[in-house]
Amino acid sequence: MRRTCAQEGCDAEGTHPAPRSRSDLRDYIWFCLDHVREYNKGWNYFEGLDETGMEEAIRKSTTWERPSWKFGTSRDTSRHWRTGFEDPFGAMGGDGSSARQEGPKMPEEERQAWSVFGLSPCKDGQTVKKRYKELERLIIRMQMAAQKKPKTG
Repeated sequence: MRRTCAQEGCDAEGTHPAPRSRSDLRDYIWFCLDHVREYNKGWNYFEGLDETGMEEAIRKSTTWERPSWKFGTSRDTSRHWRTGFEDPFGAMGGDGSSARQEGPKMPEEERQAWSVFGLSPCKDGQTVKKRYKELERLIIRMQMAAQKKPKTG
């Protein structure tokens, strides 16, 4: 679909978008190159705003119009560092101990499996495999020892 330039009296193709207003920057008027240049020269984003409104618009645009707070003014900043962030030197205000006191959140069955293996949760497959083989050998030795015992009765 061919768009024509929005400038009155121009029949050129409208290939260049320009915002209609400050309040809706994604609603466009389509112009040809010459007329979009003309439109942009005359368009003032801050037109109609007082000094306070301009300052507010500038502040919002520096954070991509997302809410922000001064560093360290969150209600409870310490809890953010306790979820998997290790601070061994206390650089983030902790006491230097590991931030993970309770271990990662996992289902009770998985926690019990780690306990049976005598390991703390890890992602190293070789460590788990090595421990599995150790336990397997232990069970086999226990079964063999049980078979060798004379039955009393």
